[in-house]
Amino acid sequence: MADVAYVKFDGKVYGLLSMEILKQLIKQGKIKADSPIRREENGEWFRAGQVKGLQECFESVDANSIEHIPAQENDPIRVKIVDIKIPFVSMVEFMILWSLAAIPATIILSLLGLALFGIALVLIPLIHAFLPMLLPG
Repeated sequence: MADVAYVKFDGKVYGLLSMEILKQLIKQGKIKADSPIRREENGEWFRAGQVKGLQECFESVDANSIEHIPAQENDPIRVKIVDIKIPFVSMVEFMILWSLAAIPATIILSLLGLALFGIALVLIPLIHAFLPMLLPG
């Protein structure tokens, strides 16, 4: 690969970058071994870990050399799910089990609703019976 390249990280394409800048970005943890990189603006993408001259940089980067910033208490935690690989049969089984698990919850909520409705049916006539006695009239 030439001394300059385009690289994709943080959802953007950056380039033209020299090998030295690429190595600095690797040390900062911004470029990973699987980050897409290419020679020309419209060229074919490669994994950065496959590029000669950068391979040894990935081998030398360890967890201690990457700057870790502790999360603040009010910082939102953002999670991006890229892909969930689950066999079709397992997914169907999962959906059936969750459907079955929802049955007791539906029964309990229905009973609570009926109980509240029953209480309301008893209280409304009582309120109408005692309301004239409570109001001066």
